[in-house]
Amino acid sequence: MELDIKYKPIVIIALLFVSLGIALGAIGAHGLEGIEQISNKNIESWKTGVLYQLFQGLGLLVLVLFSQFFKVEKVKLSLSIITIGTFLFSFSIYVLVLNNIWNINALKYAMIPLTPIGGLLMILGWVVFLGKVLVARR
Repeated sequence: MELDIKYKPIVIIALLFVSLGIALGAIGAHGLEGIEQISNKNIESWKTGVLYQLFQGLGLLVLVLFSQFFKVEKVKLSLSIITIGTFLFSFSIYVLVLNNIWNINALKYAMIPLTPIGGLLMILGWVVFLGKVLVARR
């Protein structure tokens, strides 16, 4: 079975989420510890961003395969919502953690609301996919 070409961008993004998540996890584990501007709470936040990024990247891959195997149609919307939500959630956390080092005043640029918005979008994307599965033809 070949991958439907319309899913190729999502698969590429999912693979980037996973590979970048591994790299950012290593940075969090080995590069951020010991930097005095980065607290243990910041490192835990970083780990949360990495964890969600990894799970969502793998989840996107599973959803693409699932939709191909079980012929669930019109799932690109849910995949896009999950992708945007993951980006907003995880990368806003990274920026907020690095804010202390870069001194970019991320709070001034309203980065905080992006994290919960991203989380809500991730949930919404999965619920939309669930709806597609429930109405899929047998």
